[in-house]
Amino acid sequence: LRPREKRALVPQVVLHAPHPRAKPVTHSKTVAIVQARHSASRFPGKVLTKVGGRTLLAWLIGQLQKATRIDQVVLATTGSPLDDQIASSARELGLTVYRGSEHDVLDRYYRAAEQACATTVVRVTADCPLLDPAVVDLVVEEFFKHPCDYAANTAPPPGKFPDGMDVEVFSMAALRQIWEEARAGDEREHVTFALWQNPGRFRIHQVDWEQDWSDVRATVDYPEDLEA
Repeated sequence: LRPREKRALVPQVVLHAPHPRAKPVTHSKTVAIVQARHSASRFPGKVLTKVGGRTLLAWLIGQLQKATRIDQVVLATTGSPLDDQIASSARELGLTVYRGSEHDVLDRYYRAAEQACATTVVRVTADCPLLDPAVVDLVVEEFFKHPCDYAANTAPPPGKFPDGMDVEVFSMAALRQIWEEARAGDEREHVTFALWQNPGRFRIHQVDWEQDWSDVRATVDYPEDLEA
């Protein structure tokens, strides 16, 4: 297991203007939002790296499209020209794409969810190409089964699921609240920190598992992770 590296945090000043294309939500809609960008510090361009003739992004989207509890899959990337190819590839895979801030990931995520008219948001990251759709469905089901604002299988740590099976589910109302209130740099860069680190303010449910598989890595953080 490799320890996760700390990334430099860039505080941002955010103007919370409503998205001009947002439409009123009149029904329940569960939207999975995949966050991806080219400039990953440990493995730049990894989401478009091909394995078995398909990009890692394509593998992940294929897995998400097998989940039965998701109504739509959206890609949230940055407005940087470096991410033009990621946006183009996502559209070719049939995804709606939202492009926003590179450093204020919370703002990018919120606006992507707002544009999609989501009422429930499923957060996954593009470095988990082997994400099991059954795990996605399980966490979504647990979210609706329990009276909570946030449900996840790997946060708050420690969890029992393999690294790379990370699924977080939260209400649009909770996302809107942290988007409006979060000011610290880490709360703007890491989408859900302000949720699961505040159990006194939000109702948190951690999805448990009988066996502890947390020592298994099924994620891509480094080029060596692609070696078998």
